[in-house]
Amino acid sequence: MTLFYIIVAAFFFLSASVTFFRPSIIRKIMKLVIDKDLFFLPGILEIVLGLGTLYFRHSSKFKWFVYLAGFILFIDGIFYLISSKRLKETYKWFIEFKDRDMRIYAVFMLMISVGYLISGI
Repeated sequence: MTLFYIIVAAFFFLSASVTFFRPSIIRKIMKLVIDKDLFFLPGILEIVLGLGTLYFRHSSKFKWFVYLAGFILFIDGIFYLISSKRLKETYKWFIEFKDRDMRIYAVFMLMISVGYLISGI
């Protein structure tokens, strides 16, 4: 089902766009996650994205990317659920990034978005 990959590509593209053009919004969201201790929400989202990526792998033409992205998202989601204390430190470190560094991260997310888009076409 290539529609799944296109939807995930759109999600990563929107996230990258917001991170690139408005890094302050990402910082606010991350501060909210820290304050409310909501690390399970990104963890569950990553597990769902990882399992969905692996589930629809047969309809993809970009199989190595699909396997790699699916496993990384799934494993990262598991880590989100079991090590929230370490994530709190990482989020605080990430919030202190300069805007230039956040834009570099946004370019990385844009590349992931392109990978998903190619997988869906």
